[in-house]
Amino acid sequence: SNWKRTHDGVEKGGERILNEILSVIEQHMCQKDDHNEVVDISVSLVGNSLGGLYSRYAIARLSEMSEHQKSIHRNDDDDGRNLKDCDVMLMDGRVRVHFNTFCTTATPHLGIAGHTWIPLPRTAELSIGNVMGQTGRDIFRISDLIRTMCTCPTYLKPLASFRKRIAYANAYQTDFVVPTQTAAFLNPDSTYPHHISSPTSCDSTEEVAERDEKSIGSGSRDFDDDSRSDRHTNNVNTNANANNNSYRSGMVVATLHTPRGEDIGTGTGTGTGTCTKEESTDTDIEPTINPRSFLAASRMKNKALKEELLEMSNAMDQLGWKKVIVDLREQMPMSFRIPQIVRKRSGVNTNGASGLPIPMRSTSSDLDSTHNVNIEEESASASDSASASSGYHVLESRDVAHAFSKPDDVLAFPLGHNTMVAVEKSIYTSSVFRGGRPLMDDLAKELVDEILEGWKDNAKQ
Repeated sequence: SNWKRTHDGVEKGGERILNEILSVIEQHMCQKDDHNEVVDISVSLVGNSLGGLYSRYAIARLSEMSEHQKSIHRNDDDDGRNLKDCDVMLMDGRVRVHFNTFCTTATPHLGIAGHTWIPLPRTAELSIGNVMGQTGRDIFRISDLIRTMCTCPTYLKPLASFRKRIAYANAYQTDFVVPTQTAAFLNPDSTYPHHISSPTSCDSTEEVAERDEKSIGSGSRDFDDDSRSDRHTNNVNTNANANNNSYRSGMVVATLHTPRGEDIGTGTGTGTGTCTKEESTDTDIEPTINPRSFLAASRMKNKALKEELLEMSNAMDQLGWKKVIVDLREQMPMSFRIPQIVRKRSGVNTNGASGLPIPMRSTSSDLDSTHNVNIEEESASASDSASASSGYHVLESRDVAHAFSKPDDVLAFPLGHNTMVAVEKSIYTSSVFRGGRPLMDDLAKELVDEILEGWKDNAKQ
């Protein structure tokens, strides 16, 4: 519905997605013999790039059109002792809508302002955004829509209603269009916890967080600021990883889970942003009064923008996400390794994620041998090593942003945006971007499993 119609803004694109969803629901209802029968419908959405923002807007509008209800999920495995409230939307009194899985690939969740591949001054962002039309004004945060979608309960609550939320992001500055920090809503000043699990783990975000809390409570090491730059790990290998094509080829470099907050849209904590969309006041700064006053005003404005980004990042994280960080440099043309002498002289980040307790990029030959998590022998105790070998750790958003936002020792032409989803618009693009197919195959399998699991859960309600 949005093919070649991406210049008129997030709102209009979202409305087209909404109309498509309603059309599918209506077609399904017309096939029913009893038009008074209440029907359960499961909704899962996968949005690529701007499609992720369109989808977020669409589900907020769909939520506005529906009546919210609470249903009880009964776990049959424990004789009904574990009961869980689930959000369900009732449309027209006869359609129960269950939000199942929400997935985005390379979506600019925080907008592009402050996240361009080459850092730009705010004046340049304003010019580019206005030239790009309403979509440019939205993603460069000239309008207030992106901030509102990241902080207002009207947009956060529907997103929080999904059983699972997944975000894919390109690492190591390989995505020219949507860099890592906005695709995974990371922030260099955020301390929001990110729990690391096996790339092929089927555990939910809550299960991973609960396991890490038990691990911390049992005395495993909690990394502080002083040791952040000194920790080193190697590859983690499990039997499950051996069956995952994208992991075997080194595409998935980290799988992260953010724990869900308890104050989403309740008026405290996150989700308290105003729900009004206004034009930015960036253009209100007048340089003709006094150059020093103008510079001071510009610095204040930049500080306010940074604080907004931190608020947006934390609010999104509190919904509870699975974040998948991918490295597609080996699947892209024109990639090469930087010689060591050049790296030292240029100050290129050679540590990257190797300074963090994250399953690192690997190749098929690497996985043919046994790998363990190795922490520096001089400082690691036996209990530390036992904890590390389990493959579960907790990082902060700023750690992850530092590890994956800049290139390490391999440079590549930034074609990750299209390579991730294996774009096939022509024979040429199919050939250039085909490297992402194993990644998308694995994602498709995961989504099918999640959708089927969601149907089973709906049947228990």
